[in-house]
Amino acid sequence: GTCPQIAQPSTCRFTTLTTGSDWTNFFQIEPNGTQVPADEGTSLPGVQWPFAGLIFQNSQFQTRVGRSTELCTRLDLRYWLCEGSFINLYNCTGVLTFEGLYDEVEEEGVYTITGGTFDFEDATGEIKDNFASFISERTIAIR
Repeated sequence: GTCPQIAQPSTCRFTTLTTGSDWTNFFQIEPNGTQVPADEGTSLPGVQWPFAGLIFQNSQFQTRVGRSTELCTRLDLRYWLCEGSFINLYNCTGVLTFEGLYDEVEEEGVYTITGGTFDFEDATGEIKDNFASFISERTIAIR
């Protein structure tokens, strides 16, 4: 087999990187396992909201810069516990993982970068998420 091309680690440590993703066509899973459109779900603890899709350079959705998977689980009427990953972000090879709390009242989340593979190996940092009208815009700081 061939090894993936790996960028220089310094090029994959962003001080500020803004990404956008569109959650409009997604669903949530009720605690009883029923799948419903995201805008028709309940506010019960245990509701899960999965996301898998393309990540763009900003919320204008013109330049694709990677992919993401995420699963958020409702803790109460205000908070969600979210965990996920970015895949091959901005020409960097590998997976960047994160987890943290999303505050539905403030429409923002703060997630800790928990690690990564290949170019993102040993990555640390923080992701700030602003989410409104099913559009997520994130600022990523990777060290």
